Amino acid sequence: DRDTMIFADGGPAGAAGSVVFELPEDSLLFSMKVGFAQDGYDRRRGASRFVLEGLEGPDGDGVVLSQATFASDYFPAYGDSRITVEDTFPAPFWGRFFRFTVLQQTSFFGARVVELDGFGDTAATGVAIRVPEGRLRQANAGHASLDGEGVFRKSGPGTLEMDAQNDFSGWLIVSEGAVLLSNPMAMASARVSVSNGASLAISDATSASMAVLKLADSAMVDLGTGS
Repeated sequence: DRDTMIFADGGPAGAAGSVVFELPEDSLLFSMKVGFAQDGYDRRRGASRFVLEGLEGPDGDGVVLSQATFASDYFPAYGDSRITVEDTFPAPFWGRFFRFTVLQQTSFFGARVVELDGFGDTAATGVAIRVPEGRLRQANAGHASLDGEGVFRKSGPGTLEMDAQNDFSGWLIVSEGAVLLSNPMAMASARVSVSNGASLAISDATSASMAVLKLADSAMVDLGTGS
């Protein structure tokens, strides 16, 4: 359907249009695919850039999941053209709200998006903890221990301290702030993903292990004097 999503006309080249959308339920997403379609001639309906963000809520802060910039020659001066981009996120995202922003290629004509798909595990269950400031122990956050699978998401600029032995084998997603491992078995069986700008810390004199560690480009691991 070539009329899947057309952004408003009337703006100059580079004008941005955004849409916030909600999935039926929280899902764990790993990758995406987006398609753009030019219309007819003079690069009409072409795009010059897109950004996909995962949001904490409909009006929440965004985490950039995917972005790309297109040179004008991606869309020929005349004729139909379609571009499809497939991308794996720098870190998995757990949530249901997303913001998709597109910059139009030419003046007046808003960009046309003909496909936007996310790929992951829609059946995953999980919990989310936000730490707005300071340090919070996991028991004080309502989770004296964690077990099973699913998704455990940490948000907020503060630090969540994982100081218990947790038999958890799902995904720990650090989307903001920091998670501090102060127990060697805190995440021994877990798959840990650290988003851009977030960090995973290991307390002094602690040796911690995990099944998988995935770091986004600007994520950090602070070893202290541990390992």
